[in-house]
Amino acid sequence: MLWGLSFPLGVLILCNQSVVGSSSEDNGPPADDAFEVLRSSLLVHSETNAHPLEVQSHAQHCVHESVKKQRATIVEALWSSADAGLIRRASKMGLCCVSPMIFADARMMPVVVAGHCRDRMCPTCMRRRAAKVKGRLVGLVGAMNSPRFLTLTERDTDEPLTVRMNRLTAAVKKLRRTKAWKANVCGGVMVWETTRNVAAGTWHPHVHLILDGRFWAHAAILAEWKQALGGDGSARIEACHDRVKAARYLAKYLAKDADLASWPADTIVEFASAMHRRRLVATFGKSHKVNVDLCDVEPEKPELPAASMSYAVVYEAAKAGHEVALAAAPLLARLGIAFRELFSEFRTPCMALEEKPSASDFVDLGEWIMLMQDQGVQLEQPVQHVSTVRKKAPALPWSGDDHMR
Repeated sequence: MLWGLSFPLGVLILCNQSVVGSSSEDNGPPADDAFEVLRSSLLVHSETNAHPLEVQSHAQHCVHESVKKQRATIVEALWSSADAGLIRRASKMGLCCVSPMIFADARMMPVVVAGHCRDRMCPTCMRRRAAKVKGRLVGLVGAMNSPRFLTLTERDTDEPLTVRMNRLTAAVKKLRRTKAWKANVCGGVMVWETTRNVAAGTWHPHVHLILDGRFWAHAAILAEWKQALGGDGSARIEACHDRVKAARYLAKYLAKDADLASWPADTIVEFASAMHRRRLVATFGKSHKVNVDLCDVEPEKPELPAASMSYAVVYEAAKAGHEVALAAAPLLARLGIAFRELFSEFRTPCMALEEKPSASDFVDLGEWIMLMQDQGVQLEQPVQHVSTVRKKAPALPWSGDDHMR
């Protein structure tokens, strides 16, 4: 007996004995309690107090596998805080990529929606964002006439991170308004980085910039920076001999999940609060029109899709040898980080995962999606959900010969 429930990020398929919870040793409630299963699934956090990672889908297991430890540590820290806003963010992170969907729009073109939470504390979304920003930065820095790498910081103090970030942000704005800056810098990009001295208990926020413009002596830059800062600070500048390397170096600061997960819970909470709604990457001057962070936007579900299906339908059909699904799976593996993890096993040797599908590939994929829907491809068994925290997780139900059963 099956019941379908609609959720904002996709469709979760629930059935009797298909949910493995950390608070029960059996495989689910008796059939007589079906209504209670449905009703409890619609309750909000304040009514259930369920941990965001207590139940995770097969898609989430695949997509977040490489960062599962970091993700669990960060979500636990936010969930255990006393801040209602951070608790809501933890809940949203728990739904990241819960049920990726595949659509064909009115023109029969494919649209894939992974359902990323896009929270900067989410390790998977951090890495996705950094990878996309890197591509934009390579093009931006490559077009500069004379790029230079500049790092600005201040003397370490024991002040809260919010106080230090506010002071540094104001100082950078003041520096950019000076005559010396306007005379020597015509454009560029900046990325903020924050490190933590755990032993000393102090923060070390600083900003990395790639500038385009005239030669600007280090002594002159340092003097202007100290004046803007109103205190002791440091500046380091060097020429970008390898532009691609410099752009990639800058982008890596947007993916610091390993550092975050190594901090104590209260430190993670302070960082999450202090950095919330701050722009950590920005362009300026003649580069201002190139918004490198717009690439974080995810495609939206078409208003009137010609076809729609869960990734699991295509996945299971491909595993079963369905001809059309086997043709579509390698292309889906090249449509973003989430679908790369879900369909990477189906890629052909001649296809690189980083290679984007051609226009004709998109046309073919759209037609295949329509064909699969017309043929009524269905799941023989619903995708199960498995507990990932609170207790040691049971054996994965999709391991071995019983894959995704």
